[in-house]
Amino acid sequence: MLLQIGPRPEAAEAVLAGPPPAAAGGGWVTLPEVGPPSARPVSVTAGGLPLVLCSVRGTLYAYRDQCAACGAGLGDARLDREVLACPCGASYDVTRAGRGLGEENLHLDPLPLVSDSQGIRVAVPAAVSS
Repeated sequence: MLLQIGPRPEAAEAVLAGPPPAAAGGGWVTLPEVGPPSARPVSVTAGGLPLVLCSVRGTLYAYRDQCAACGAGLGDARLDREVLACPCGASYDVTRAGRGLGEENLHLDPLPLVSDSQGIRVAVPAAVSS
């Protein structure tokens, strides 16, 4: 299955007018108020998709809320600087697109995130039929 994030190139004019509304087909979704960034990961849902938000040195990162090693949610994971450690023992570098730090070639699924005067928005992918 392929995933598409955002509009197709032929919809470039719509992108210039602002982010597309969220729908079953994906798009930009405004997140609920999560409070100031902290040293703990925060679990939220955007467009029906469970996410985990991490703040590292004032920068927010969004990932699908699922450990690549065990499949569990990462709301109970520990964030130490830029390393997110799942209770199962798997660790990921939040600042490097969720790259796994173990011997396995694991990684988290990063999602585009924008924080501006309109709030915090994340691009929720749409499934694209092949």
